[in-house]
This record gives sequence, C-alpha cells and structure tokens, in this order.
Amino acid sequence: MELPPSITGHLNVTESGCYPDWQAVGSAIEESFPESQHDAAWDATCLAWVHGICRQLGEGYRVLETQNFLIVSAADQPSVELTGQDFEKVRRKILNRLTDLIAGPVKGKQVALILASEEQYYQYIAHFFPVGEHPMNGGMCLRGRTYLHLAFPSTEASADLRTLAHEMTHGLLGHLPLPNWLDEALAMRMEQLVCGADGMLLDREQYNRHLDYWNEATIQEFWSGAAWQIPGDGFELSYDLARVLWFKIEADLAANPQKLIQFITSASFEDAGDSAFRAAFGSGLGELVASFLGKGSWSPAPDTWGIPGGSGSAFLPTQPRHP
Repeated sequence: MELPPSITGHLNVTESGCYPDWQAVGSAIEESFPESQHDAAWDATCLAWVHGICRQLGEGYRVLETQNFLIVSAADQPSVELTGQDFEKVRRKILNRLTDLIAGPVKGKQVALILASEEQYYQYIAHFFPVGEHPMNGGMCLRGRTYLHLAFPSTEASADLRTLAHEMTHGLLGHLPLPNWLDEALAMRMEQLVCGADGMLLDREQYNRHLDYWNEATIQEFWSGAAWQIPGDGFELSYDLARVLWFKIEADLAANPQKLIQFITSASFEDAGDSAFRAAFGSGLGELVASFLGKGSWSPAPDTWGIPGGSGSAFLPTQPRHP
C-alpha cells in the first residue's frame, strides 16, 4: 500500500530519533483511506516506521517480519530468526492463558526493538519519560501516547524468556485500562505460568521491609503508579506488593476464573481498580492490603494523586496498539 505524504511526513527520521505524532498519523489515515482499508494502512505505516527506526539506529539494524511480529535487531540473521521463533512461542503460550481477556483478535503485528547496547536502549526510551532519574530495567512495553511496542537492551533478548513473557503480557493486555499494580501483577504471574518461574516466596526479612516502607503516603504512590518511576526501595517493593496482592486474590479469596475476569476487565487506573474489586469480591483494596500489612489507611485515594488517572507514565494504558 502506498502511503500519502500526509502520513509519511510524520515518519521522518530526525537527530533525536523516529518518534511520530501518532495522533496526527491516525487522523491522516482516517482522512486518506476508507474504513475498510484502515487496518492495512496502519500495517503499512508501522512497517515504514520500523524501517525509519533502523535508519536512525544505524548500520547493521534490520527488520525481521514473522507471523505476528516486526522485530528490529542488529543481530546476525540466524540469531534474530531464533529470536523470532521464541517470540512466537511465548506469544502462543500467553494467549492460551489470556484467551478470555483478549477482546477479539489482536490486530496488527507487534513491534519489538532489540537494541544492541544499554546505552542505545536508554537513549531510545528516554523520549517517553520526563527528564530525571528512572529505574534500570531489562525491557519495557511502551504505550500511552505512542504506538504500543516493546524494547529490550540486548541483542539476545530471547535469552531471558521471563522478561519477554512479562513485557509481551503488558502488550497483549494493552487495550485494557489496567492500574499499574494489576498490570504488573498479571505480567509477573504470566512469567510463572509460561516460563515455570518461582512461585510466591516471602521471607521474614522481606516482610519486615514491607512493614517499614509502606504508610499512608507511600501506598498512594503504589496505587497511582508513581512508585514504578522512582528508583529505590519503593520501586522494588511495589513489584513485590503487587505480586503478594495477586497471590492473595487467587489463594486467600479463592477467586474463580469468572470473578478474576470480571475484576480484570472492569478495573481502571482511575481508582486503582478499587470499585471493580468491590464489585467482584465485596470488599475494597484497602482491606486486601490490610490482610498483609495489618490495620492502616491503605485504600486508594485518587483525589490525592495530583494527576487525574495516576502517574501519566509510558506504562499508562490510555489507548490500544493503534492510537
């Protein structure tokens, strides 16, 4: 499909990278093509975009197209083909577990960038965050105001299938307005189910760290999603608390699949999923946290977060893959 200048003009490579204005691209697609051709136009636009990323990243980068992915990598052809096979295998396993949560067929190919160095990786993802310090990570699902895509800081991203399963889960659930804690809890749970990772382990020392760290103020950073952007104990303990809460939902509440699906598909980042949790389980998230940390002011308080709907981070699922 040939794309008009009204679309390709937004895909130009600049010194700072290839970061299109996707809202403008979406408007141009709607104006340039009939609705029956929108999906094909998005696919053609995405392919043009990833080739632009290759040009921006420099010599050696190529695009591997598989059944469900467009993978940008500087690895040699045999290595990137093996990576593509791993991507497809992990995707199949996740979809087998998430069938009831995927709203119809997933449209379009998933984009994954495998950057050749950590320096190149952090330079690329810096565009999606405010200036300042941010936690180190081994991969990201970038969404919100961009075209949903994955990024990894290694030419051998598939060497860590847990990271791949984690970030791919974020991508496959990207159409849902999940609060950060629930999004991360599901991604960690999928690591366990898909890759056979360790289950729920929590020793006394780690439990005491939770007791020392969480209070009326820090718990709101957890609910709002801000904690996932702050380096330090809060970042690590937020992942752990999300994992604990999901374990308690599955084990202590003995939630059946229907209740879990009801909660997940109704949960919103606007109140950290509290109203959806009440509707599904008859109590609030504050009570769920109290069953782990003891009595306290643990309930989500969105009016104290400062920014409507949470932190407004690159994790925030404000839109599906196609903006």
